[in-house]
Amino acid sequence: MRDALEMLGLQALRSACAVTPYGGGLAIGRGIGRIVFRMGLRRRVCLQNLERAFGAELDARVRRGIAARTYEHVGMILAEIALLPRMPMPERRRRLEIVGMEHLERAQRAGRGAVIASAHYGNWEFIGAGGVAHGIPVTFVVQRQRNRRADALLRRTREQLGMRILDRGMAVRRVRAELEANRFVGIMCDQDARRRGVFVPFFGRPASTHKGAAQLALRLGVPFIPLFGRRLAGGRHRMLVLPPIEPPQDASETDAVRDMMRHFNAVLESVIREEPGQYLWLHRRWKTQRPPAQPAVRAGY
Repeated sequence: MRDALEMLGLQALRSACAVTPYGGGLAIGRGIGRIVFRMGLRRRVCLQNLERAFGAELDARVRRGIAARTYEHVGMILAEIALLPRMPMPERRRRLEIVGMEHLERAQRAGRGAVIASAHYGNWEFIGAGGVAHGIPVTFVVQRQRNRRADALLRRTREQLGMRILDRGMAVRRVRAELEANRFVGIMCDQDARRRGVFVPFFGRPASTHKGAAQLALRLGVPFIPLFGRRLAGGRHRMLVLPPIEPPQDASETDAVRDMMRHFNAVLESVIREEPGQYLWLHRRWKTQRPPAQPAVRAGY
C-alpha cells in the first residue's frame, strides 16, 4: 500500500509539472514539502540529525527552521525531476554554472578518468543532468530504491536525460572499463554504510561512511575528486568541483582509505554549513554505532 501511495503521489506531481512553467513547478514542490513537514513524516529523524550535527551551536527554533527548509528543498528536487525531461539541453546548460571545472579537465588530460565523490546536497539529480548537458562524460553508480516502481521511473528519467547508470555492487571491472574510457565515475559517499563502512568523523561524531569510492581511486590510480551541487536563486544551480583528495604517502590501504574518507567528510561538512537546509537530513546518518574494534577495510562499494 505504501509503495502504491508513493507512486500515486509521484504520478500526480509529474502530471502537474507537465503543464506548469518551471517556476510554478518549483512552487508546487516547495508546497508539497511544507505539507509533508507538517504531517511529520520522518520529521523526528530530521530534527534528531540536526541536533546531533549542530547541538549547542543552534537552538531548537533555528534547527526546526532548517528542517522545514530541508523538506521544501526535497519537494523542489522531486518537482525538478518531473520538470527536467521537458527541459531543452541548452536550458539545462544555462541553469547550471560550474566552479572548479579545471580539476575535471586536468583529470581528462591525464587520460585515466576519475572517481567523483558526491553527496545528497543541493539537487544531485539536476547536477547530473546539467553535467551531461555540459558534455561531462560521467557514469553514475546508484543504489536501487526500495520502491521498485519508483526506482524504475527514476531510472527511465535518468536515461532519458542522457545519464549513464551502473548499479551499486556491480563488478569492479565494469567501473574499471568506464575509467579506462576516460570517463568520470560518480558515487554518493554520504549515507550510513552499516558495518561495512569506515568510521570517520562527521560533524564531530563517528559515522559509518562508504569507503568503496576511495578504494577504487586508490587501487586504480585515478584522482578522487569531491563534487557537490548547490541550489541558487531563480531555479539555477551550481556544480562545485573541489581539488582531488590525495592519499597519504607510505600508508597502508586501510589507513589511506580512512584518511581520504575523513577528508571527504570534513569537506562535505564545510559545504553543508554554508546552507544546511540543502542537505538530506531525513536519512539516519548515524544509525550504525562504532563496533568495539574498527574492522579492517574490505573490498566493495
